Amino acid sequence: MSAEHDRRIEQILAGQPVVIDATLRTLPRTANLPRAVEVVLRMLDEPHWLAACGKLPARLVRGVLATPATHPGHVFLQLAVPETRNAASLKAAWKQAVEALRQLADTKHLLDSPARRSELAAIAHTPLLVQAIQG
Repeated sequence: MSAEHDRRIEQILAGQPVVIDATLRTLPRTANLPRAVEVVLRMLDEPHWLAACGKLPARLVRGVLATPATHPGHVFLQLAVPETRNAASLKAAWKQAVEALRQLADTKHLLDSPARRSELAAIAHTPLLVQAIQG
């Protein structure tokens, strides 16, 4: 199965249209982790993809967090997700941070809509996310 995952990763990096969500969520230990990290970093500009990447494996999350940041969203994730957590709490913090990043990138909804205010209030009441926003 690792060869299939690696093939899909290479396809997305080559610019070919591939549904990559499930490939990354089920990444086997033998898959090419650095290339998978590269895919995640490239996809950070895609708000619709952010909704799907909250369930990445802990080793992929750790790989993303350990890579030097060159993108504002990546910096935010590094600040919002402490690397020292066990796998379960790391994945929970990652999911929360990715969802916050998606909400912050949302330009389709008005800032004064009740749903948007509620989302932003939830972020504002999470100290680690506020610290990450402040840099």
